[in-house]
Formats: sequence, C-alpha cells, structure tokens
Amino acid sequence: MKYSKYLSDGHLAIFLLHGVHDGVETSVRNYNRKHIPANYFSEFLQDLSENGGITTSMDDVIKARQSESRLPPKAFAITFDDGFENNLTVAAPILSKHKIPATIYITTDFIESNRMSWIDRIEFVVEQVEQANGSLPWGEFSFKTTKERRSFLKTFGII
Repeated sequence: MKYSKYLSDGHLAIFLLHGVHDGVETSVRNYNRKHIPANYFSEFLQDLSENGGITTSMDDVIKARQSESRLPPKAFAITFDDGFENNLTVAAPILSKHKIPATIYITTDFIESNRMSWIDRIEFVVEQVEQANGSLPWGEFSFKTTKERRSFLKTFGII
C-alpha cells in the first residue's frame, strides 16, 4: 500500500507504529500486524521519501504550532508507542538508513517492572497454552486452534 497518498500540502501526517520485526512470525501474537516486517517498513519509508514527503520531528511540530508557522508541504512524522526493544534494534537502523527521524514514546512502567504490557501477556498466554475453556464476566470462551485463538482475542477486545 502506498502511504504517500496521505501526504498533502498544508497537512501533517503522523504515522503511529508499535514495532518492526526482523522476520520472526508467530501464529497468534502479532497476527494483527502491530509489529510490521522490516522490509515492509523500509518500503514504507522509501515510498514517503520518493513521493515528496518531508520528515519532521514531533519537536518541530510543537514549535510550529506554538509559533503558528507552517510545516513544510507533505510533512510527516513517524512515532512509536510503548518503546518496544525492536524500535531500537530493528527500526532505528532502517530509519537511519533513510535519514528519517522518529519519536519513540517509552512506557516507563514496563522498564521499571521488567514486564510486558497486559495485552502482550494475554497474547503470549493465548499462544502458549494448548487449549482453554472458561468464562469471563462478559462471556464464555473456548479455543484450541489458531483460528479460535485469534477469534477469542478479537471477540473479547484484546486486540
């Protein structure tokens, strides 16, 4: 998909991402592509650059808003939520190669407690257990197959 179609004069496109993976695929975790493949991320950045996109940092966005000045035409910013390790190990080298800055928002509690987010913990468990049956205050559930696991995560609003 060409994300450069979201670029336009007089508007800012902010692309919010979570992570970039190096090819490790799982059957349940990340099936919704919260973390995108490295080659896809590189092509995404290439598309923005080749189609006139002008990178801007979130600091520049704030300064422009405070001073009521204009951002460059086809301005865009790249941000990452939660501060996953792959932001540094996989995404940063690709961003550097394309000379594109990004803002990484870090969830400090995850670092201080050395734990995954609640959603990542649930996805991990759902992928690891052989099968499960039970009830939650908002409904019954049962899963054994990959399709059933994904359906559980979607039905219960976990993804």
